[in-house]
Amino acid sequence: MNISEIQELLRESKKSNITLSDIAKAAGTSRGYISKIAAKNTPLSQNKLKMIEEYYSVNFNALINTKKEECITIEHIGIRPSCGSGTLVDEEPVIRPIMLGNEVISHYLRCSNPTNLKAFTASGDSMSPLIEDGDVLLVDIGRCDISNSGIYVFCSNNEWRVKRFNLKLNGTLEIISDNKKYRTEVLTPDSKVEIKIIGRVIKNMSRGL
Repeated sequence: MNISEIQELLRESKKSNITLSDIAKAAGTSRGYISKIAAKNTPLSQNKLKMIEEYYSVNFNALINTKKEECITIEHIGIRPSCGSGTLVDEEPVIRPIMLGNEVISHYLRCSNPTNLKAFTASGDSMSPLIEDGDVLLVDIGRCDISNSGIYVFCSNNEWRVKRFNLKLNGTLEIISDNKKYRTEVLTPDSKVEIKIIGRVIKNMSRGL
């Protein structure tokens, strides 16, 4: 366990700011030593960990397990849906997990079900300034009804994109770029373009959408 992990666990457990000096004191060593291994991201020895646990009357394994129970794992899918013309996907994407707190989901996010949440990294600038290149988007794949205006991840001709949708009463769909230098695309009800809705963007995790 490295120093940053120790700090985070202690801060959450004690509801107090835990400094490197505090950790050094608990571990019976100098602040310079703690700073050195923190800079190198080196794990602290088991002996020092035990000393810190005794000093703060905590059990790190128990704190880690509690933290895991308070979070859910979201799949961050290695497809970069484009805010522009589209990202072509011709191979299986890499999927890596990210953790999201249950409290954040229940209090701040309107999602169909936590199990429907996926994360994608946007590319391009056509949704700027709301979504910038490299922003991580939280997408609810259970919300595919485009009758309500919103921002959606969708796929067309095997190209993944992110755009704002506006469905009119006559069935015309406007595919809108927030960046005004890009024109709005219009699909009529008789259009032969097929669109698969992946899900609705419910939060820009990088910018607070």
